[in-house]
Amino acid sequence: MTPDKFRAQIAALTAQLAGRPIDAELDAWLNREHGATSTTYAALKASCEAGVAEGWLCNREGGGIKYGRIFKPAEDLHGFSVDVVDMTDIAGPHHVHPNGEIDLHMPLGGEAHLRRPPGRLGGHAAGQRAPPHREPGPRPRALPAAARRDRIHQVSVAMTEILHNHLGGRWVAGSGAGTALFDPVLGNELVRVDATGLDLHAGFAFARKQGGAALRAMSYRERAAMLAAVVKVLQSRRDDYYAIATANSGTVKNDSAVDIDGGIYTLSTYAKLGDSLGDRKYLLDGEPARLAAGADKQPVFQSQHVLVPSRGLALFINAFNFPSWGLWEKAAPALLSGVPVVIKPATATAWLTQRMVKDVVDAGVLPAGALSVVCGSSAGLMDALQPFDVVSFTGSAETAAVIRSHPAVTQRSVRVNIEADSVNSALLLPGEAPGSEAFELLAKEVAREMTQKSGQKCTAIRRVFVPEALYDAGGPGHQCAPGQDHRGQPAQRVGAHGCAGQPGAARRGARGPHPSTSAGRSAARRRETRVGRCRCGGRLLRRPDTAGHAPRRRQRCQRPRARHRGVRPRGHAAALPRPRACAAAHRTRAGFAGRLAVRQRRAGAGRRRDRARASHGRVHVISPEAAAHHTGHGNVMPQSLHGGPGRAGGGEELGGLRALNFYHRRAAIQAGNTTLAALA
Repeated sequence: MTPDKFRAQIAALTAQLAGRPIDAELDAWLNREHGATSTTYAALKASCEAGVAEGWLCNREGGGIKYGRIFKPAEDLHGFSVDVVDMTDIAGPHHVHPNGEIDLHMPLGGEAHLRRPPGRLGGHAAGQRAPPHREPGPRPRALPAAARRDRIHQVSVAMTEILHNHLGGRWVAGSGAGTALFDPVLGNELVRVDATGLDLHAGFAFARKQGGAALRAMSYRERAAMLAAVVKVLQSRRDDYYAIATANSGTVKNDSAVDIDGGIYTLSTYAKLGDSLGDRKYLLDGEPARLAAGADKQPVFQSQHVLVPSRGLALFINAFNFPSWGLWEKAAPALLSGVPVVIKPATATAWLTQRMVKDVVDAGVLPAGALSVVCGSSAGLMDALQPFDVVSFTGSAETAAVIRSHPAVTQRSVRVNIEADSVNSALLLPGEAPGSEAFELLAKEVAREMTQKSGQKCTAIRRVFVPEALYDAGGPGHQCAPGQDHRGQPAQRVGAHGCAGQPGAARRGARGPHPSTSAGRSAARRRETRVGRCRCGGRLLRRPDTAGHAPRRRQRCQRPRARHRGVRPRGHAAALPRPRACAAAHRTRAGFAGRLAVRQRRAGAGRRRDRARASHGRVHVISPEAAAHHTGHGNVMPQSLHGGPGRAGGGEELGGLRALNFYHRRAAIQAGNTTLAALA
């Protein structure tokens, strides 16, 4: 007997168990078809005895019990995990399987002392807190010594909870085994997600017809009150969300706050903005434009542009790093606009998104069909889109290219917004010295942006430009010295990478010296730690003046990493028409956010802001007067634009009420003055 053969035996059994409820009917069927007199029982008992004897089963021991999880949940096992226990006492440790478990008891002697008939297969219902080998209820009396010396083998199969999708106004599970979500620190499987077999076309049609119609029947003020109700639901469950974020994303408390509280704050902001729009059901866009005048030269026929809610749905395909904020920063303006939302969170961290949607849906504060969630594969999502739908994507440039080339966009004219691989820059203007206020402000901000959420923010600083004279003075890197942070454990200051695949991708993104990097790796300030499944290291790479070099890597590296560059000015920097730092920042192919560290009323700062605005969606200017009050380079405020040109995707989000434009259609009403006055 080998583990592979044992796995095949278990797979043949779980194939018959998949999708069946753990109830009395299943209990009777199991003991009828696979009971003590069956070939299944005989084969499994022989395999367990051989596996224990050979040492690959029950290879752990604690409290007098030998045990071991031989197989984790997998598709070929139909989502079940498998444990085998060798014990001499029927009273084992208490534990819980949220989705229930099924046990096969195989006595090795003394059959009369078992609480269940020999060879009986039985299932505990989901959530019952009981040992797998003892019925729930009062603890049995102590058994005679002879009975306690009797041994049993037990095979337990248990399925991790599969998160349901909400589509078509109801909760529905996928038909597959699902994909496991893990704790990135400890490596434990948490839950599973699956979208196999969902009727996306019917679900999307329900959202458009039912959810969209209900939302459009409301005024902006009524929809704003609806958002305020969502805020109350989320605030009442914040502790649950923090626990999920720590388990599934590996984030420390401060990093979880950026995601969870940031999302709730964005929702509350749009609730207030929507209330200011009043009881209207459409928006005016600008002032009337005269098309024809009467005899008195006064306009009698004019054109008035209006914005009306789109009669489609909004599909959000989100990134792994912000499962809460990424949902609500998009959903808030969409729902306020009267457009139903379908959210597809990144699989690795989908648990928090799904839980938030579930809490809001179960609270009944939104119309049916207004908010849907699909967890698992994204296959078929774009195919289900229709001409009046919109799609907003946050993720890699490669996936963005696939979305842009999809027939839904190229043939059905689905409106698309992309937030992709931005590279954000921080600039220290000439004339500063180590220890100056501007220098220290820049150093502090770089250190924070490299470590917050383990560098996995789309707005994190990736390029740091300083005058060449300060390059060898340590630059902003003196705040990021090795040994100052610890990562991977929730109690520490810096969290883990959000999923197991991210650390490897991050290391590949940082591998190898740049042609113009001094001594390659030897010039880097490095820190590396390995904890569980996550490996998170920070680097501040140092490079000399690179005004003539284009960036080597086109893909953003998702880790605590930035490049510290010295820039050699042509003459006096303040008099330059195009400073090299701004030129180098422009060559990064644009980003979401750019940062300038300046003194008060610094000469030439205005020109540099002009240069930065051309390459970044947001310019964050820090001076000593704002040092204690600025909101941070990487913090995306709902009042300001989020997005950027070029490699950043060319999209725009937030920016206050500007965000509503993406979810509205513009039309021109050409009419007389009396008709247009009725629109006001």
